[in-house]
Amino acid sequence: MVCCGTIASSAADPDPSAAAFRGVNWADGRDNFVDGWIIPSGIDHQLTEAQVAKQAAQLLAQFQSLLSINTIRLGINPDTVLDANWWPKYRALIREAEKKNLKVILACWESKSKKDGKIDDEDRFQQMWHQVIREFDDDEAIHFEIFNEPFGYSDEEWRNIAHDWMNRYVGAIADHDKSRILVSGSGYNENLLHVGADQRFAGCRLSFHLYSWFGGKHLSPDAWKKELQQRIGQENVSRTIVTEWGAPMKNRSIPYHLGQSPMTVDQAFLLGMSEFIREGKMGSIYWPGLRDGDEFSLLERVRETSELRLTNESGKVLLLDSFGKP
Repeated sequence: MVCCGTIASSAADPDPSAAAFRGVNWADGRDNFVDGWIIPSGIDHQLTEAQVAKQAAQLLAQFQSLLSINTIRLGINPDTVLDANWWPKYRALIREAEKKNLKVILACWESKSKKDGKIDDEDRFQQMWHQVIREFDDDEAIHFEIFNEPFGYSDEEWRNIAHDWMNRYVGAIADHDKSRILVSGSGYNENLLHVGADQRFAGCRLSFHLYSWFGGKHLSPDAWKKELQQRIGQENVSRTIVTEWGAPMKNRSIPYHLGQSPMTVDQAFLLGMSEFIREGKMGSIYWPGLRDGDEFSLLERVRETSELRLTNESGKVLLLDSFGKP
């Protein structure tokens, strides 16, 4: 295939493991599965580019101060990137994250109307990535997650699609930094065994998702850690970023971090996830750091302003623990 853009080589990451990624998702209040623009919670799309950048800077500063993050994961889709009325503003938001020394993961979501686990429109999908990579190819902080939750494809189909994407955008693989590419696990990003074993993706990061309803509703952290091991594979742990994991946070009194017995499924899940991520030196991106109306959100806006507050101190403790921070 003809290469539509190239990913420039970047300096070596000071932490070669995926543990260098410590962050949260910043999502649209409608979810990132939307028809039209993805608009992160707290951003007013009617503002000017400069005003959106200022608003984003205020919110990102609070993400950093409240949650000690160094990474933000943002959704993109063809409507967001290819519409000249929104993309310059969204690009300004991304640039503000760079200015704050945050790593940024740009992940492609499909639309709400389709939501079948498949790329909605192949031509527009490629146009989107052509533009994104052309604009951010020299930006070491920007990372590219090909497609979020490809559950509409078989494992083999998905791996071939991801490999075609790499052929299109990476060009001469040896000359470019594959560590800036995230390849999702099969299904809902939930299985990395075959993706991780595929040598076509050597050097890439892997994206993994798990929620308590994906698994066996275990009541002990060790049972969840065993399930993680079975879904990820020991040989893939150090290159994996858990780009989504979370549980309800609106009840501020839930002592998720204490490990009291008997545990609920969510308590056991969060404890097992946090421990497994920390012990495996994996990347950790909680879902979500901020999404209006999402009971899993670790932050919420105060009276629909740009002021943020923590929803659950215990949840924050486990997030920081997954980062390897006391």
